[in-house]
Amino acid sequence: MAIRILRAILRKWLSLEHRIASRWHKASCLLGARLDGCHLTLGEGVVCHIPVRVRGKGHVRIDDHVSFGRGPSRLRNRSAVTIYAGSEDAVIRIGAGTFFNNDSGVTATCSVELGARCLIGDQVAILDSDFHDVDPALRHSSHGKAAAIVLEDNVWLAARVMVMKGVRIGENTVVGAGSVVTKSLAANVFAGGVPAKTIREI
Repeated sequence: MAIRILRAILRKWLSLEHRIASRWHKASCLLGARLDGCHLTLGEGVVCHIPVRVRGKGHVRIDDHVSFGRGPSRLRNRSAVTIYAGSEDAVIRIGAGTFFNNDSGVTATCSVELGARCLIGDQVAILDSDFHDVDPALRHSSHGKAAAIVLEDNVWLAARVMVMKGVRIGENTVVGAGSVVTKSLAANVFAGGVPAKTIREI
């Protein structure tokens, strides 16, 4: 009888601890975020090991169990992840279970969508706009061209990859470190280089 009571108490305590931990992780991400007019929707179980700077005027949706950072970097004490939805129409969506490593960032003028379980490496930059016109006469007055970016499920971007405007990367694809992705990549391939090209199937 006493054992049954103890087990029931333990189950309730573990359930309460889980709910508190889940709420704390969600709150910790909000505390690490800086909201400057940005509309943020945050899923359950989001974990931030480093600050997450959410900025801009647009809409950001972070789905369940997204994780940010591996903890403070030994080389860079102020490691953070930056998510910037620059215009009122900008939309950034980060799929469930996606992981962002230190000092990575997503910037959207129109739209950036990451699928579920993506891996985003150190210092990765995902940019859907040129931000300036190439024409010297317009460079300081024009925002340049912009086009939506889509990463399908389970994409892995290794360290220091740059993904540029208008790119779609198919599911399970891996992009090697230091690559610049300027054109869409098929699913289930390994790609790399500047500009990134398909090297082999995986």
